[in-house]
Amino acid sequence: MPRKYKRRVGSRRYADYTAETLQMCLAEIRSGDISHRKAEPKYKIPRRTILNKLKGNHCKKPGKQPIYTSQEEHQFVECIVALGEYGFPINSRELRHIIKNYLSRCGREVKTFQDNLPGQDWTNAFIIRHPEISIRFAENIKRTRAAVDEPLLRSFFENLAGELKDVPPSNVWNFDETNLTDDPGKKKVLVKKGTKYPEIIRNASKTSISIMFCGNAAGELLPPYVVYRAHKMWTTWAENGPKGCRYNASSSGWFDANIFTDWLGCQMIPRLKKIEGKKVLLCDNLSSHITIHSLDLCRKNEIHLICLPPNSTHLTQPLDVAFFRPLKIAWRQVLSDWKNSEEGVRNTNIQKQFFPPLLLKLMEIITPYAEANLKAGFRKCGIFPLNIEEVLSRIPRSTCNPDVVQSAFLESLEAKRTAITNTTTKRRKKLNVPAGKSVSADESIITEETSLDELTASFSRQDEDVVFDDNSSDDVNFEELDKDQQIEKEFMSFIEGQKNEFHFANVIREVGRFVVFSYMGQLFPGEIVAFDDEKVTINAMEKSLKMWKLPSRRDELTYPWSDVLGGIATPKKISKRGTFTVPELTPLFDLC
Repeated sequence: MPRKYKRRVGSRRYADYTAETLQMCLAEIRSGDISHRKAEPKYKIPRRTILNKLKGNHCKKPGKQPIYTSQEEHQFVECIVALGEYGFPINSRELRHIIKNYLSRCGREVKTFQDNLPGQDWTNAFIIRHPEISIRFAENIKRTRAAVDEPLLRSFFENLAGELKDVPPSNVWNFDETNLTDDPGKKKVLVKKGTKYPEIIRNASKTSISIMFCGNAAGELLPPYVVYRAHKMWTTWAENGPKGCRYNASSSGWFDANIFTDWLGCQMIPRLKKIEGKKVLLCDNLSSHITIHSLDLCRKNEIHLICLPPNSTHLTQPLDVAFFRPLKIAWRQVLSDWKNSEEGVRNTNIQKQFFPPLLLKLMEIITPYAEANLKAGFRKCGIFPLNIEEVLSRIPRSTCNPDVVQSAFLESLEAKRTAITNTTTKRRKKLNVPAGKSVSADESIITEETSLDELTASFSRQDEDVVFDDNSSDDVNFEELDKDQQIEKEFMSFIEGQKNEFHFANVIREVGRFVVFSYMGQLFPGEIVAFDDEKVTINAMEKSLKMWKLPSRRDELTYPWSDVLGGIATPKKISKRGTFTVPELTPLFDLC
């Protein structure tokens, strides 16, 4: 924020009186009750100043006169506000160039500006003169989130009004996952003046631990639910933590459908059973939340699960709006203190046995403020009390005076925002280009036909768990999902037609046997780890050129028996680097 002018020590005192004092002085002199000589010591105003004011001289504001009229500056302010409301805020440098263009269009030349470009001092003074604008850090927002508009929100709130009718605040809950990272972040320190790169000796990593939080509109906060990235759990990972906290683990460290269902059955439903009346549970539309099992649990326990509008959690999710930010600030302080302790100095990152005590300290810090933050979040999101204007006030809605800011300017902003938010990513396709030949976009060598190579390239081995972070859109793209499923069906139809090229044995349901299975439109070999009558857990291998290898981390996932196409012999190891041959899948490479 620009600083106001500060008088130098020893300089002449200037205008050490208020406008009210000056008017009182002039009124008393005009009435004849006092002379201007006696008024000088009484009101502590210089006599020459009093005489000038009586004669009407030097009546302008003291100091250098503004270059632009108040009406012009007001127009500048209106434009700055409009740009910010439509998602295109400008910085001080851009403002200076806009003012330069304005002077050029008007044919004016300001001698105090170099090449008609205002300096930084003018910008600082402009901001001081107009306290309705300020300099802030701007956060990046995805195009999908910026596309949330008023009709979508009004439709959501119309439906929500019927669901929340006569429902008390203690029965309206919101849950969401977040991550606690191992990085305490930067902080300001005292160093020698001129030091360019001050550093703190402190270990930090990119690891994070997923946590589920849930609270209601009355300010009640449930104990957290922690998910570690691991295949097994150990007793020390769940000791000395917050009371009522539960712990789990997954191979990815994220909440998948099974873990979410466990949280729902172990923490959420037992608490809601103690509440009488209609129970409402607000959530984002993450795919791991909307499963047949979770919906069935909610139906059996008379819980109304309501999804928030897609890509709108920054506006409509109470935990995102008012709870997670103070939580992360408190976590950085707890983590910073631990990094300076004897345990923190010795360890390069947070060992899992140290996390529960740190989480306990975090909960002790945020618990006194949790009730107020949760209530503020539900109020700011317009959910309780129900008030859509709380949300609409945070999306672009023109508040400018049309007489000041031309309608063409606003229409241009609306068109620019619409063009950006409605831009879709074109789905790429693989080109069938002969080796050694170049290609251009206009040549007929680009084909629309989908080959086996194109189909197999459309898929890569991924975890079934859903990835999320603080900036994720939290929605499922059902259109893309349908496309992927259609491509997978086409791939399996192609494989069915080429079955005579593959030689799979009958499946022997034993642990340690190798089989070929289908995953996301691709064939993989793998070893049976566990099984029952309906499903089988397989440790999958991955491609390595025309060979196969075991991944550095075991890739164990559960599949239905219908995905298993046949049995194969044990793959043969052919190099010290851990590559194997699978003769039964050799035709797959030949076809590609």
